[in-house]
Amino acid sequence: MRFAFSQCRDNPDYPFAIYINLNRYYRLEPLLRKRPDAIAMFYTWVLSNVFVGLHEAVSEFALSQSVPIDLDTLLEFDVNVMRDLIGTLEQSRPLDGAEMLSLLG
Repeated sequence: MRFAFSQCRDNPDYPFAIYINLNRYYRLEPLLRKRPDAIAMFYTWVLSNVFVGLHEAVSEFALSQSVPIDLDTLLEFDVNVMRDLIGTLEQSRPLDGAEMLSLLG
C-alpha cells in the first residue's frame, strides 16, 4: 500500500492518495473487554487517523506543487485535536461525552 501511495504521490496523472498506518489498532483491544461502545471508539480512532492522513497528504501536495493552502480553512478540523484523540484512545483511556466535546471544541 505504501508503494501504491508513493506512486500516486509522485505521478500527477494518478489519483490523489492518502496513506494511513493502522498497525496500532491492537492498543484499543483492552477496550473491548471494558466498554460496550468499544466498536464506536474504534471507528472514531480509524476516522481520526484518516483525517490526520488527509491533512498530511494535502500538506505534502501543497509543498510539492508550491501552492499555498490554508489547511485549517480547507479541512475544517484541527489536526492536533485529532492526534490527541488518537493518543487518548491508543492509551485505552475511554472518552465520555463531555471529554469528547472538550476535545472537539
